[in-house]
Amino acid sequence: MHQGRPRGASRPRCDLYGGGEGRFYVWTPAGLEAALGKGDAALFAAAYDVTAAGNFAAHTSVLYRVADDATLAQRFDSNAAAVADRLRTARGKLLAARDRRERPLRDDQVLTAWNGLMIGALAQAAQVLDEPRYRQAAVKAAEFIFAHLRHDGRLLRRWAAGEAAIPAVLTDYAFLVQGLLDLYEATFDLRWLTTARDLGREMVRRFADLAGGFFATDGGDATLLLRPKEGYDGDLPSGNAVACLDLLRLAEYFADDRLRGLAEQTLRAFAAPLTQTPRAAPHLLQALDFHLNGSQEVVIAGPITDPRTRSLLATARRTFVPARVVALTSGTDAIAQTIPWAAERVAIDGKPTAYVCENFMCLLPAWDDDTLRRQLQPRRRSAP
Repeated sequence: MHQGRPRGASRPRCDLYGGGEGRFYVWTPAGLEAALGKGDAALFAAAYDVTAAGNFAAHTSVLYRVADDATLAQRFDSNAAAVADRLRTARGKLLAARDRRERPLRDDQVLTAWNGLMIGALAQAAQVLDEPRYRQAAVKAAEFIFAHLRHDGRLLRRWAAGEAAIPAVLTDYAFLVQGLLDLYEATFDLRWLTTARDLGREMVRRFADLAGGFFATDGGDATLLLRPKEGYDGDLPSGNAVACLDLLRLAEYFADDRLRGLAEQTLRAFAAPLTQTPRAAPHLLQALDFHLNGSQEVVIAGPITDPRTRSLLATARRTFVPARVVALTSGTDAIAQTIPWAAERVAIDGKPTAYVCENFMCLLPAWDDDTLRRQLQPRRRSAP
């Protein structure tokens, strides 16, 4: 699970170097000599760039290899095999010496928002790279969130030491909905899509501003003096931008004009920053592009066990289209109940078939990867 920043307590101090950022990991020539003895310390320092001047703060050095065994053997009048053996022994001694230092604080929090981002990243990587481990890790993280960070029907923000606490804020909802939508497209497990829909509706209920956009915090806390509503991206994407993209994607899956209207209202609420400082809001620009140019609905009809189905799906996943939703259907009742427009697209003559649609109007069916790839090229519309 992706974790957050440390809770409470002051920054620890490492006795050897008097504390400070990164000091658990760095070395000085004197520190090497104390741990290894003079001869091996000189060899190790030459191999790993430990000098009196240092390559890090306060004349300390971060270890990185700068000379190979053969070069060191010439310099220290030895042979490569002996040098490798001495360095191997030295690394073990230094690890033991470092283990006696006071360690930095370990961050053991699990944050809903950060896990939402991680779930999305793993799910997207699983699709493009066809890597089952990433998909499994994303599923495991999502299951953890709903096992431990959902209480009495409400999403919570932080889990640590077996305790979940703090009501979720906008980014928790927005990032998690985004991750679940990506996870659906990586697994085609409908529970993730329906959960994303339910959380998206809850996000609207708790955070939407009647004037457009979303507040960062829930209005249920009477102690709040200010409820910010931000659209700029910082070290993390803007909650409003991701929420807007969530609504647009959900609107496509569930043919929900209300959600689409709320997304448009959000974009209008942030028209000024989008116009004046667009470079500060790239995720909002992505949402604007999705809204103005429309999304492609991509349906692959056929059993996932069929190699032809998997080939069409791989082509869809590896062809970059900025705005689209993807569904896999094999005619089950669950698909028909959840995504009716996808269930209408069927495999023709028993052959896995791909459909590329816009506004639910489809191009001719595709049975081969080349045709599908050509159909997936995004088409641009003029702004209304």
